[in-house]
Amino acid sequence: MSLLNFIEHYPDEPSCKAQWKSIRDKVCSRCGGKSHYWKRDKKSYEYKCCCYRQGLKANTVMRSSDLPFRYWLIVIEYKIRVIRHPSIQKT
Repeated sequence: MSLLNFIEHYPDEPSCKAQWKSIRDKVCSRCGGKSHYWKRDKKSYEYKCCCYRQGLKANTVMRSSDLPFRYWLIVIEYKIRVIRHPSIQKT
């Protein structure tokens, strides 16, 4: 996906968060449970097994970052392109 296509697909921060939420591995870091629900007011998953709450950035490289999701998705998309097409120069 080119940068222009990326901007068309994900025009703002909420669309990037929704995309990350759809691809995020949703496993509890405390007990390993997979049964959860999304708490809109807390913007996190709450696991039914232990009531632990986990945000979208938890247990990822983004966990302590204040950068927007949009920046992270651009980097992830670029890394996927590099893996699929090794001829792309790494910078």
